[in-house]
Amino acid sequence: MENFPSFILSFNVCAATYPRLASAFGAVWVLGKIVYCIGYSTKGPSGRRRGAYISTFGLVVLVCSDYCRYSKRKIFAGSFGLYDQYLACAQN
Repeated sequence: MENFPSFILSFNVCAATYPRLASAFGAVWVLGKIVYCIGYSTKGPSGRRRGAYISTFGLVVLVCSDYCRYSKRKIFAGSFGLYDQYLACAQN
């Protein structure tokens, strides 16, 4: 559970603005940890990979939504400057 503090912080920050998104990807993170545990207990260390990918995906989405909240832009439309590019194209 080495990334549990990162998950809790990202989940709480995301839930303050996007509660449904936080719930959905929090569940993805938990599901990934369950798959990780089952894979590790049945196949040994090599069985951890699938669960690790799933839980990391859930955490990455939560962290990206925190970035969007911090930059005060709407999620997905404003991330990575896409909203700024859209506005520039719309003005032309």
